[in-house]
Amino acid sequence: MVAQRSYRLLDVPIEVAVDDAAAAAIDRVLGGFRSARPTCGRTRFGLSRHGGDCLVLRGDEVVARAHSWDVAVDALVTVVNGEAIGDFNGFAVHAGVIAWGDGAIAFPGISGAGKSTLTAACLQSGARYVSDEALCVAFDTGLVIPYAKPIRLSESSQRLLGWAPRPSDVLVTAAELGAPTVDVPLPLSHLVQLARTEDRPRLIPLPRSTGLADLLRFSFNHYKRPEAAFELAGRLATGARAWRLEYSSLGAAAELLLTLVEAKAA
Repeated sequence: MVAQRSYRLLDVPIEVAVDDAAAAAIDRVLGGFRSARPTCGRTRFGLSRHGGDCLVLRGDEVVARAHSWDVAVDALVTVVNGEAIGDFNGFAVHAGVIAWGDGAIAFPGISGAGKSTLTAACLQSGARYVSDEALCVAFDTGLVIPYAKPIRLSESSQRLLGWAPRPSDVLVTAAELGAPTVDVPLPLSHLVQLARTEDRPRLIPLPRSTGLADLLRFSFNHYKRPEAAFELAGRLATGARAWRLEYSSLGAAAELLLTLVEAKAA
């Protein structure tokens, strides 16, 4: 049997035809994006089995093959994420994003910089989840739009978090980390550069111009509306504090980030 699942990620409508055998796996990772809104204009994907393979389909095209539903769902999340980010009608920056207090803290950076691992550590320490993928900001309001996709953690990331690692990447949800997700737009309070070090962890203040440079450097859709993107990045950098976080221990890094909120509250 095949069931239809309708989702909305960053207000991008997506529909997936799901083999019943894969329903539990996809509901675990994308259940928070379920939508009851009309299906018109949705991008259509599918999860089905052919012989011994679990297939990920985009329309009639096979975009991935796997030997288990969990791996197929992992591949589907990657494809769907690309669809949502690519069609997002706002300013988007490669970043991990958490919320503590009434504002967002973002860690812009390239893949492999430690954004997802630190995001997961912060969630385990009491932060609320915004995204491990992108800092998404609306052009009209300048507010951060939550994008709480499941967090992909490599085997090395799992080890750094103190887990008994699986020999492959895993997808985990905020709920599985014991953390709530943010479901309303919120202002950007801090921009944090990440730097691994063997020394004691510390937060070093940076000029706001550094925050602006990072927003533009790690944006992946500024070319769509370059003037608007530059103007919005300037507003974001003006309203947020910029920092360099040097750390070796994830727990100590999370505690340091919490001091940013405590200092503001004091």
